[in-house]
Amino acid sequence: MTNLAPNKKRIQVNVDAKAATEAEAVFEALGISPTTVLNMLYKKVAAEGKIPFDLSLTEDQLANLRLNKAIEPLNKQPKIIDNDADAERFLFSDD
Repeated sequence: MTNLAPNKKRIQVNVDAKAATEAEAVFEALGISPTTVLNMLYKKVAAEGKIPFDLSLTEDQLANLRLNKAIEPLNKQPKIIDNDADAERFLFSDD
Protein backbone atom coordinates (compact mmCIF):
# COMPACT_ATOMS: atom_id res chain seq x y z
CA MET A 1 0.00 0.00 0.00
CA THR A 2 1.33 3.42 -0.91
CA ASN A 3 1.82 6.00 1.76
CA LEU A 4 0.02 9.22 1.01
CA ALA A 5 1.12 12.61 2.20
CA PRO A 6 -0.81 13.59 5.35
CA ASN A 7 -2.85 16.21 3.49
CA LYS A 8 -3.90 13.86 0.67
CA LYS A 9 -6.89 11.54 0.35
CA ARG A 10 -7.16 8.74 -2.19
CA ILE A 11 -10.43 8.48 -4.09
CA GLN A 12 -11.41 5.83 -6.60
CA VAL A 13 -14.05 6.31 -9.28
CA ASN A 14 -15.36 4.39 -12.27
CA VAL A 15 -15.87 6.36 -15.46
CA ASP A 16 -16.96 5.51 -18.97
CA ALA A 17 -13.89 4.21 -20.82
CA LYS A 18 -14.53 6.18 -24.03
CA ALA A 19 -15.20 9.42 -22.15
CA ALA A 20 -12.02 8.89 -20.09
CA THR A 21 -9.88 8.32 -23.18
CA GLU A 22 -11.29 11.40 -24.91
CA ALA A 23 -10.94 13.59 -21.80
CA GLU A 24 -7.40 12.37 -21.13
CA ALA A 25 -6.41 13.40 -24.67
CA VAL A 26 -7.60 16.92 -23.86
CA PHE A 27 -5.77 16.88 -20.51
CA GLU A 28 -2.57 15.79 -22.26
CA ALA A 29 -2.92 18.55 -24.85
CA LEU A 30 -3.29 21.03 -21.98
CA GLY A 31 -0.30 19.54 -20.17
CA ILE A 32 -2.26 18.52 -17.06
CA SER A 33 -3.11 15.19 -15.44
CA PRO A 34 -6.48 13.73 -14.45
CA THR A 35 -5.40 14.20 -10.83
CA THR A 36 -4.86 17.92 -11.45
CA VAL A 37 -8.29 18.21 -13.08
CA LEU A 38 -9.99 16.47 -10.15
CA ASN A 39 -8.12 18.65 -7.65
CA MET A 40 -9.24 21.77 -9.54
CA LEU A 41 -12.85 20.49 -9.61
CA TYR A 42 -12.86 19.73 -5.88
CA LYS A 43 -11.36 23.13 -5.02
CA LYS A 44 -13.90 24.94 -7.19
CA VAL A 45 -16.82 23.02 -5.62
CA ALA A 46 -15.48 23.74 -2.12
CA ALA A 47 -15.01 27.44 -2.90
CA GLU A 48 -18.38 27.98 -4.59
CA GLY A 49 -20.51 25.46 -2.74
CA LYS A 50 -21.94 24.13 -6.00
CA ILE A 51 -21.07 22.15 -9.10
CA PRO A 52 -19.26 24.67 -11.34
CA PHE A 53 -21.17 23.79 -14.49
CA ASP A 54 -24.77 23.41 -15.59
CA LEU A 55 -26.36 20.03 -14.90
CA SER A 56 -29.70 20.89 -16.48
CA LEU A 57 -31.45 18.74 -19.03
CA THR A 58 -31.71 20.01 -22.58
CA GLU A 59 -35.19 20.91 -23.82
CA ASP A 60 -35.31 17.63 -25.77
CA GLN A 61 -34.24 15.58 -22.74
CA LEU A 62 -36.82 17.33 -20.57
CA ALA A 63 -39.59 16.75 -23.13
CA ASN A 64 -38.62 13.07 -23.38
CA LEU A 65 -38.64 12.73 -19.59
CA ARG A 66 -42.11 14.31 -19.39
CA LEU A 67 -43.42 12.09 -22.19
CA ASN A 68 -42.08 8.94 -20.52
CA LYS A 69 -43.66 9.99 -17.23
CA ALA A 70 -46.99 10.63 -18.95
CA ILE A 71 -47.10 7.24 -20.68
CA GLU A 72 -45.73 5.26 -17.73
CA PRO A 73 -49.21 4.25 -16.46
CA LEU A 74 -50.04 2.87 -19.92
CA ASN A 75 -46.98 0.61 -19.83
CA LYS A 76 -48.03 -0.93 -16.50
CA GLN A 77 -51.46 -2.06 -17.68
CA PRO A 78 -51.26 -4.41 -20.63
CA LYS A 79 -54.27 -4.03 -22.88
CA ILE A 80 -55.49 -7.24 -24.47
CA ILE A 81 -57.76 -6.68 -27.43
CA ASP A 82 -59.36 -9.90 -28.58
CA ASN A 83 -62.54 -8.62 -30.17
CA ASP A 84 -64.46 -5.56 -31.30
CA ALA A 85 -65.87 -4.92 -27.82
CA ASP A 86 -62.36 -4.86 -26.32
CA ALA A 87 -61.20 -2.47 -29.05
CA GLU A 88 -64.13 -0.16 -28.42
CA ARG A 89 -63.49 -0.18 -24.64
CA PHE A 90 -59.79 0.54 -25.21
CA LEU A 91 -60.46 3.42 -27.58
CA PHE A 92 -63.41 5.06 -25.87
CA SER A 93 -63.32 4.28 -22.12
CA ASP A 94 -61.97 6.72 -19.56
CA ASP A 95 -59.74 4.19 -17.72
